[in-house]
Amino acid sequence: MGEKIKSVGITGRNNNEQAIEIAKKAIDIFLKNNIEVYCDDDFPIYKNILPLADFGIKKNIDMVFSFGGDGTLLKTARGLKKDIPIAGVNCGRLGFLLEIKGDEIEKELDLILNGNYHTQKRTRLRAEVDGKKISPALNEVAVVPKLSGRLIRYELHIDDWYNKKEGSDGVIIATPTGSTGHSLSAGGPIVVAEAEVFIITPINPLDWSDRPIVISDKNVVRIDNFKVGSLEVIVDGQERYGAEEKIEVKKAESVRIVRTKRAFNKLAKIRSFICEES
Repeated sequence: MGEKIKSVGITGRNNNEQAIEIAKKAIDIFLKNNIEVYCDDDFPIYKNILPLADFGIKKNIDMVFSFGGDGTLLKTARGLKKDIPIAGVNCGRLGFLLEIKGDEIEKELDLILNGNYHTQKRTRLRAEVDGKKISPALNEVAVVPKLSGRLIRYELHIDDWYNKKEGSDGVIIATPTGSTGHSLSAGGPIVVAEAEVFIITPINPLDWSDRPIVISDKNVVRIDNFKVGSLEVIVDGQERYGAEEKIEVKKAESVRIVRTKRAFNKLAKIRSFICEES
């Protein structure tokens, strides 16, 4: 059972009409249940709603609701500076990270308000580019050439036990959450969300032996000695940073994703089916 909610933060994609309409319905439900509502300045819904400054750093927010798609939730996760659970509301077509169905918002919020939910810790990673820390990633950090279509040559280091010169179209360092994203498309494995690992996946490697590697999330990954000028470091497919000398990637603070009792039971049935079939 989840904890009782007394206050919520609202954020979302401000150019998504469906997200705005569903958020309005959710706010009405919260207010009817005497729940204090704070709204992100970039996602204005009602003028009389209190502003959500810095995602609740100065407010006692119990849960943040993100209305939109996976990209909106990823942006929300990067903006959080405190350990506040995130509930993703699907207001589009796809939503692999989103737990709540926007078209069933009344039923979904009824589950949450009655405590029929739990939170799942999701590991993040953070890159340090040329000595400067950048935004944490919930899905992945991708290292690619600044000029698309160029092959890059680099040295890949994992702590002090792995050191190899490689050549590829890029390399992806993914979390378990991000294992079903770009890493999977590049040939990486699917990893359960609770696993304490990272996945290193080369993109179109020159050497067939350069395969995806699953490592401990306590390891530190370093990429240096580039052989093709500048590289780009892309965080969750949304933020880009130029790199000239060295990229270091390590574990960052985790975030908590809200999962409803409905989804938990569905997952249990799927796991049971897989076990029976095998």
